[in-house]
Order: sequence, then structure tokens, then C-alpha cells
Amino acid sequence: MKLFASSPLSLLWVGLPFVASTAVSPAQQVINMLTEMKAKGVKMKAVEKLTFDKYTEWADDMSKDLALEIKSSASKIESLLAFIAKADSDVNELGSEIKDLDSQISSWEGELKEASTDRTTQHEEYL
Repeated sequence: MKLFASSPLSLLWVGLPFVASTAVSPAQQVINMLTEMKAKGVKMKAVEKLTFDKYTEWADDMSKDLALEIKSSASKIESLLAFIAKADSDVNELGSEIKDLDSQISSWEGELKEASTDRTTQHEEYL
């Protein structure tokens, strides 16, 4: 028996169960592939979660910024509308003052014309 254990055939015979035991069965391959797919899916989910969290934070920041900008724009619109109303009031007030001044100028021009004709007639009488 000693001879049988040391022969090359006996080594081959002893190594066969070892080789056969390290070979992976098709079911085990499927299980390994599913395990790898699950690990890959978990990693991809973590990356997607980080991306989504960043996007959510950006969206919240933009929403707050835009809300603040809308508020400040609304107050600016109110102040501009008040300025427009005051400007319209000033236009009406100054328009009436211009009419008063125009009537004064017309009366002064009439008086000037009258005075000029009086002077001309008095000058002619004097000569």
C-alpha cells in the first residue's frame, strides 16, 4: 500500500476530490452574482442618496433665496408705486402752478403792452 500512495496515479486520485470541492456549483455562482449585485446596488443607492441630498439642499436654499428676493421685490414695488403716486400728485400741483404763472405772465404782457402804447402816445403828445 505504501507503493500505491506514492505513485503518481495515487496523487492524481487524491487531488481530484480537492479540485472538485473547490469548483463552484451553478447555484453557488448565482448566489455569488446576486450577492455582488446587491452590494453594487447598495453602493449605487448610497451615491444616489448623497446626490439627492445635495440636490434637496440646493433646492431648499434656492427656495429660501427666491422667497427672500420676492419679499424684497414686493417691498420695492410698493415703494416705487408710492413714488409714482407722489410724482403724479406733484405733476398735478405743479401743472396748476404753471397755469397760474402763465395767467400772470399774460396779464403782465398785457400791462406791458398797455404801458408801451401809453408811453408812445405820451411821447407823441410831448413832441
